[in-house]
Amino acid sequence: MTVRMLGEEHFRRALNHYIRKRIHQTAQGDDFWKALDETSTVHYEGPDGGVLKMWHFGSQWTKQMGYPLVTVVSLNSTTVEIRQEKYMKNPYAPVLEKYRATSYGYKWDVPLFCQIGKDKIIFKWLRKEEPLYINIGVDERPIVINVGRRGYFRQNYDAQGWKDMIKQLKEDHENQWRIGRFGLVLAALLLAEAGLHAGH
Repeated sequence: MTVRMLGEEHFRRALNHYIRKRIHQTAQGDDFWKALDETSTVHYEGPDGGVLKMWHFGSQWTKQMGYPLVTVVSLNSTTVEIRQEKYMKNPYAPVLEKYRATSYGYKWDVPLFCQIGKDKIIFKWLRKEEPLYINIGVDERPIVINVGRRGYFRQNYDAQGWKDMIKQLKEDHENQWRIGRFGLVLAALLLAEAGLHAGH
């Protein structure tokens, strides 16, 4: 996810910096995130509209157990709401004491690469504090999140979203989108494995 957000060149530069700086030291969990900030030559926009601080972003992903389930819900024919909740493969599994009280509340700033319709790719932040609303044209369906499998989260869609994707596959089965049919089937199987239902 980090490589795809920042680019391979920046990631490699940060990794080299991190290794050289700590070659004879013990590293802490936050050291690599700080190396990403220290080596940045480009200021990426963060979820708050300011400069992305990789240390703050990365901490959300390394200091909380699990990862998000991101769900797309059609509010009407031109607006979708994207929201998150904590994904648990087994909702009955015990949570270790050290992970019970997280300062992030099991919410993440999630980088979303979305495909709208057949060709349009956009990048948006799903902020940890609030849902994301995207306006689309009536003919710009389906909307697919996690295009190219760039994010580290599970995805789901309401019944309308799944219907839109099935319709697209039936009408143009050669259009694989960037996520591909495999990605959609995998998403549905993983939801079922966790006791969740695609479309809910």
